[in-house]
Amino acid sequence: MTSIIIDGVLCVLCFMLSAVFLSGHGSALIAGYNTASNKEKEKYDSKKLCRAVGVFMLLPAVITAGLGAAGYFIEAGKIKESAMLAAVPVFIILLFLGIIILNIYTNKKCKK
Repeated sequence: MTSIIIDGVLCVLCFMLSAVFLSGHGSALIAGYNTASNKEKEKYDSKKLCRAVGVFMLLPAVITAGLGAAGYFIEAGKIKESAMLAAVPVFIILLFLGIIILNIYTNKKCKK
C-alpha cells in the first residue's frame, strides 16, 4: 500500500510541474538552461522550451499513474504480478524515447 501512495504523490508532483511548465514559467527548473550564461539563454525561446518540457512531464506523470494503478490491481488480486513485469520495460522504453524526442525537439524548434 505504501508504494501506491508514493506513486500517487510522484504522479501529482509530475502533473504539478507539468502545469507550471505549460504555463510558460519554471525555466529556472530546467537543467542546463538554469546554469547557462545569458548569451546561451538568448539562443532559446524560454516560453517554447518551458512548454516542451511541460508536455514531456506529462509522460512520467501518466507512466507513474499507470504503474500505481497496476500496483493497486496486483495488491487487490485482480491481475498477476507477471503482467506487471511485462509492462515495466515498455514504460522504461517509452520514457527514454520521450527524453530523446524532447532533446531533438528542443534543439530544433525551441531555438530562436
